[in-house]
Amino acid sequence: MGSSQVDVTSKTQLEAYLQLGVPELWVYEENELKIYILESNQYQQKAISPTFLQLPIPSIIAEVLDQSRKKGRSPALRNFRKQIEAMIET
Repeated sequence: MGSSQVDVTSKTQLEAYLQLGVPELWVYEENELKIYILESNQYQQKAISPTFLQLPIPSIIAEVLDQSRKKGRSPALRNFRKQIEAMIET
């Protein structure tokens, strides 16, 4: 399984990840999670994560961040864990 980067803040950082060959980047910007996959030595934006094909990662992350703002970080993370476990078991 490849590694994923959750936050990229500059073009310089993107170039660094490209040089390292990081296969998948997750970028949260403008209240949206964007998934970038390394293909042909460039990052291409995709709707889903090939690492987690069965999970709707962008919508899950949006929900967790919303819950975190409303209820706090710990309850949001507990709910996130339960949600992922339930999805994996089915």
